[in-house]
Parts: sequence; structure tokens; C-alpha cells
Amino acid sequence: DFVDWFLKSEFANSLKMKYGEFSISDEDNLGWPNIYWRLVRPKESTDIGPLHRDSWFWELNKHFPKPGYNFTRLKVWIPIYSENGLNGLLVEPFSHLRTDIRWKGELRDNIRKPVLITPRNKLKPILLDTEEGETVVFNDNLIHGGALNKAEKCRVSVEFTLLIRKK
Repeated sequence: DFVDWFLKSEFANSLKMKYGEFSISDEDNLGWPNIYWRLVRPKESTDIGPLHRDSWFWELNKHFPKPGYNFTRLKVWIPIYSENGLNGLLVEPFSHLRTDIRWKGELRDNIRKPVLITPRNKLKPILLDTEEGETVVFNDNLIHGGALNKAEKCRVSVEFTLLIRKK
């Protein structure tokens, strides 16, 4: 299956060399690693997630399954089909270091989800300039979200959370 293929891939081996032992999270409690395929239709705002930190999901949902070791989290995002400048991933540079970002949680779709309170004009997210297949690995405290797809075709990406064993 895809997870087995991925864990044996050159990319996974490079992650192990850089970060050490890791697993892929199972936030949906399915009993296996959760790797998400995201399709973002042209000009469809309901297909994109609002700006957030992934760490907020973990704070709000204490039931997310965790490995039996101390770990830190990193997010992996890979554009499979995208068009530079027209769609992709928005990030707020260096926001993982900011302590002035305010948020709250609310129940939506049977899961507690974060809602950004800090006014949007206090943030200056940028659209990452990524090539298809280029991997973005980032701190789970980085503010990020999907950009509206201004292209004529769907954007396709893969994303998952790495749980890296602390040494």
C-alpha cells in the first residue's frame, strides 16, 4: 500500500537520516498512519483550510493517538499538481516563534477545530513558490493554510504529520 511504499522510499530514508526515528500520526484514530490527499477545486473557497497552527488541533483534541515515546511534530506538505502563483500553501514566515497570535477552539464536523482570533491584518502570509513534487517540511506551530485556487484545474497535494522520537 501507499504507506508501506512511502516508508521504504528515498524521501522517508532522508527524513530518518535528518530527524531520526519517526512515525506518521493517526489523528483520525483509524488504526493506521493518516496520509491525506487534498483536492482544491478552482475558485472554491470551501476547499481550503483557514490559517492555523497544527499544534492547536493537538491542544484541542487530547484523544489524538500518540506513540509510546516522547515526540515532537513536523508537518509534511507535497504539491502533486499545482501552478505557481495561482494556488498552493500560504505560510506566515517565522510565525512559529510568535507568541502574540490569539485563537480559540470550536466544535465543527465532530472535531474540535481552531479559529484564528488575531486580525488578518496583523498577519502577512505568503504563497510558497513550490514545484510539483517538492516537499515542504515545517514546524507544527507555523501559521499556514490553503490559498484559493485561481488556476483552471484542481490543485492536488499530499500532507501528513511526522511524530519524531525525541532523543
